Amino acid sequence: MKFLVIVFFIVILAGIILRYIRSQGAVSGPPSAKVAEIPSIVSTLERNGFGGSFVVFLFTLPGNNDEMMPNIQYSIENGRVGLDWVLEAPQNIKDQIPLADFIKRNGYTVLRNDAEDVPYLRVEGKGVADLGVKILRDFYHLSPDATLELISEGVPRD
Repeated sequence: MKFLVIVFFIVILAGIILRYIRSQGAVSGPPSAKVAEIPSIVSTLERNGFGGSFVVFLFTLPGNNDEMMPNIQYSIENGRVGLDWVLEAPQNIKDQIPLADFIKRNGYTVLRNDAEDVPYLRVEGKGVADLGVKILRDFYHLSPDATLELISEGVPRD
């Protein structure tokens, strides 16, 4: 009985501590960003990142129940920031041809690359950060306020 009282006390104490930490903003869900914030985050990547640094914006689409969320990635390769359309998520694979056509219609060249046996489309050039916003807004019809899950490596948040 004494053991149960101690366990109960620990569980209650842990709940109180967790509630306090959450109220202070220290614990939250996964990092996120709005569609409209992409250019600012990509600018931070360009200023502060290094070869291999990346940021991935994952998004959801109505009716898409795939385990792997569709996503847009920006990374630094050969000293240049580029938009990567990684062909792993089912939606990314499904949309690769119409999306490449969309990107070309917007004045960019699309290159197909492979990294560690993972194929991806890469776009570099002036305005590439705004291209990601355009893809999410005009191709996928997400609002500028839509929340995206954010994964990054080597990119401090401003």
